[in-house]
Amino acid sequence: MKVFFLVFILFSFFSFSEEKNVVAKVNGVEITSKELNSQVGWLKNQLLMRGMDLKQIPEEKIKEQALQSLIEMELAYQEAKSKKFTAKKEEIQSRLDNFKKRFKEEKEYNDYLKQQGMNEDEMRKEIEREIIVNKYIDEVILKDFKSASEEEIKKFYDENPSYFIKPEQVKASHILVSVPENATEEQKKEARKKAEGILKDLKKGANFEEVAKEKSDCPSKQRGGDLGYFPKGRMVKPFEDVAFSLKPGVLSDIVETKFGYHIILVKDHKMEEKAKLEEVKENIKAYLDEGKKQELVQKKLSELLPKAKIENYLEKEHKH
Repeated sequence: MKVFFLVFILFSFFSFSEEKNVVAKVNGVEITSKELNSQVGWLKNQLLMRGMDLKQIPEEKIKEQALQSLIEMELAYQEAKSKKFTAKKEEIQSRLDNFKKRFKEEKEYNDYLKQQGMNEDEMRKEIEREIIVNKYIDEVILKDFKSASEEEIKKFYDENPSYFIKPEQVKASHILVSVPENATEEQKKEARKKAEGILKDLKKGANFEEVAKEKSDCPSKQRGGDLGYFPKGRMVKPFEDVAFSLKPGVLSDIVETKFGYHIILVKDHKMEEKAKLEEVKENIKAYLDEGKKQELVQKKLSELLPKAKIENYLEKEHKH
């Protein structure tokens, strides 16, 4: 699987002058093992965010991919510089200020820099690189970019129905009378008795939300017991079985789970359905556009790579 996110990368590679363990050279420019380790960490985070199991991917493969990305990024930067792309001081400062806003205080920001083995001047250099590369991508590589058409969006929607299935789900509220983990039989009896008393009041017409706010032991009591919509597999099985079998508006009997005794009221029940094209149109467009942009970037890089002098020491190391 080709993993390359150059267009949207932010601070994913760093220059460390004190580190001289070189893993590759791009037209004579060194890439160090420290830069590689930083990129490996970034790449692993990206894979985890996409639901990948890192145990299934050999460490060597991740390293190879990380180094390839660094080589491609350096090549794109060199090409951008050769086309006279630059970054203004105010652009760099603005980007740095925005980055700093992620941190609650100056100390947190300084700790982050220390953790990355950087100082602020090095951070500015990396911001400058990122601005220059992205200008080159936007103004050269993506100059003739065409967004996904209505036909392409519809085709993707029709050909991938499983992507757009909304699972069966219910909207429910509950009242919980909790039972301690190591409860005695006596404590269980008392809790059940309390739940039965609550159920009796509800059947006589007491307002569910008001009773939940007053007597439920679940944090959802603040919302009158409302748990919102949830699909199968989200709640403990005894609770789920009852919730999905109830008709909206009908109170459950006492439901016992490891948390204690529940009284459930289902407000709505939606069966599995396919999302309408209009609902997912913008998401499909964004997904297809992203793919097209990555394709254009890769196409340009595949033209540049054969002309560049690439020395990959990691590759040589693996061969020996």
